Amino acid sequence: MTEPRPEVRTSEPASDKADGANASAHVGGGLASILGRLWPRRGLANELQHKTAEIEALRREIAEANRLAKLAEGLAGVGYWWFDPKTMSRTWSPNTFALYGLDPADGVPAQGGRGMFDPKDQERLRQAAQGLATEHDPGYVYGFTRADGERRYVRMTGGQEHDADGRLSHMYGAIIDVTEARRREFALAESEARYRLLAESVQDVIVRYNLHGIVEFISPSVRRFGYEPGDIVGHLISEFEAARLGPQLHEDLAQYSAGRPFPDGVRSETLMKTADGSAVWIESVETGIYDEAGAFFGVIGVLRDVTERHALEAQLRSKQAEAEAAVVAKSEFLANMSHEIRTPLTAVIGYTGLMAKIADLPDKARTYADRVNRSGEALNSIVNNILDFSKVEAGQVHLKPETFVVRNFIDDAIAQVQESATQKGLTIAVETEGYLPEEVLADRARLGQILLNLLTNAIKFTHQGGVIVRQSYDEQSQRLGVSVIDTGIGIQPEQSARLFQRFSQVEGSNTRRFGGVGLGLAISKGLIELMNGEIGVESAEGTGSTFWFRVPAPSTEVSAAGAPDQAEEPAFNLESLNILVVDDVHANRELIVALLEPFGPVVIVAAEGAEAVELASKTRFDLVLMDIQMPGMDGLAATRAIRDGAKLSCDTPVLAVSASVLPSDVEACRRAGMNDHVPKPINPRELLSKIALWTHPVDRPKRGFAA
Repeated sequence: MTEPRPEVRTSEPASDKADGANASAHVGGGLASILGRLWPRRGLANELQHKTAEIEALRREIAEANRLAKLAEGLAGVGYWWFDPKTMSRTWSPNTFALYGLDPADGVPAQGGRGMFDPKDQERLRQAAQGLATEHDPGYVYGFTRADGERRYVRMTGGQEHDADGRLSHMYGAIIDVTEARRREFALAESEARYRLLAESVQDVIVRYNLHGIVEFISPSVRRFGYEPGDIVGHLISEFEAARLGPQLHEDLAQYSAGRPFPDGVRSETLMKTADGSAVWIESVETGIYDEAGAFFGVIGVLRDVTERHALEAQLRSKQAEAEAAVVAKSEFLANMSHEIRTPLTAVIGYTGLMAKIADLPDKARTYADRVNRSGEALNSIVNNILDFSKVEAGQVHLKPETFVVRNFIDDAIAQVQESATQKGLTIAVETEGYLPEEVLADRARLGQILLNLLTNAIKFTHQGGVIVRQSYDEQSQRLGVSVIDTGIGIQPEQSARLFQRFSQVEGSNTRRFGGVGLGLAISKGLIELMNGEIGVESAEGTGSTFWFRVPAPSTEVSAAGAPDQAEEPAFNLESLNILVVDDVHANRELIVALLEPFGPVVIVAAEGAEAVELASKTRFDLVLMDIQMPGMDGLAATRAIRDGAKLSCDTPVLAVSASVLPSDVEACRRAGMNDHVPKPINPRELLSKIALWTHPVDRPKRGFAA
């Protein structure tokens, strides 16, 4: 018995199938009854009943197959269609309607929905329907727009059946929804195009190599180094490294493959060979690539040409070296300039000071000596200003706060300029505004330098009238204020801004009436700012000027009786002292001897370092005054030799008396074993004070320089 052919018209109603099954059961039952009457043999009836059961089982299998086909149709997104050319009727499966977004109740649309497809696809479908297509591509994707406006994509497959006469009896086919797959393809293509555009557009080179170091991809930007991508892909990345790091690279890759974590994002630099044989500096940032199981299988890196940056850095290092050399040269120049100027100034200022003290000196000679002395002091002030400004610019100024009496600090500064003011017929007065503490804590020496600078300028630019020093104090902020008010020539407002700039003066022409190098106010400004203070000027041309400063200066509780400013003038009694004076300049030796002679010490002189060491080995000295720069054995070497080998004077205080006054010079003296430093030109009072300090058995510091 031939098995019935399964029904493929999936649009057949389910009720029709049930009616068919019932009819079969009815026919089978009636036939068995007739045969039972016609042929009473039970065997034939049993066989017929058995065959009827087989037919029923087969129909159930067909029904289950249809059910599974519908289920598969829905799950796979597949729809079926059937076309009868004789009746021009079309049959669609429910899923086909669903793919097109149509309601089955509305029936199959005209031309099988061909008008919903893209124009180029409509022609393709028309030719296929008319049998004009020469071949069918099952992989071709058709695009169409559903009735609800949604864009979809499908693949189609179909076939034809012919009757015994060869005429077309019907056409059938399947339509498969590939929209999601197509969208993923579009997204992937777009992403690939975007990243390809990025890889082709960026100046940096993007490279990927596998765990064996073989390049699998490199961006077209490698052309900037003279290569085509094909020249590098398939080769070892190490072949293009000028630094020949291949063995190390392969060892590292082996360790990463064995489980060592890849150092993602680390920047490194190496030399890369270009196509013409030259080398460029490359900065690379690399990231390890791992598969889904976490196994290392390659590296992706971004390479950037930093050759120009390397060149700029080399230039910067060269410029920095030049700048540092210039600083060293400047320091050496300042040191030499200072020493060479201070050395003759020592004799000029020292001897004119001694000359002015001669009792029977003629008045005219005394006047001449006084003028020479003041000129020497002015030149010394210029040298000091240059050195001080250099220290301020280099940040080598260190503040030394101390407790001092404010009124004494003002009086001391005025005392230093009183004679100059008297000679010009000017008066100097002191005014106190409001409350003024007895003592404050600040750097007295630097404040004195600033105030002296302001007073000197006030007297210089004032021809009649006088100068007022006004002192004030803000208890809330604990700031000391000092103003220097003069009745001088004044300053134009547009010129005031230049006053605190280095090497700047109000008068800059060849016919200017006033001297100076224009550093005093710049130094004062630098020192005030170092103290976290303020400095300024208020002036008008022809009406005088007011220079002022305010600095933090906390009030202290120390009584005035114990203040160092109120100490009496020391009585310099140097009798019974045995002092060694070492200096290679004869005039300087004579000057120091002349300064010390009135106070009664025994003074022995030496013209060089070796001679000083020999004398110190034979004689016990109470003090050594040592020059620094001397031919042969200098003062530093001589001091070390005395400390190490002169048993009689190895513990004797050694004071440097030198025109080398830079901080580095003073530090060198300390390291050599000297106890203190007296700068040239020699200030007699400072020299005598330090001699008394280091020879007094109670006040002598235990170690290091005097505070």
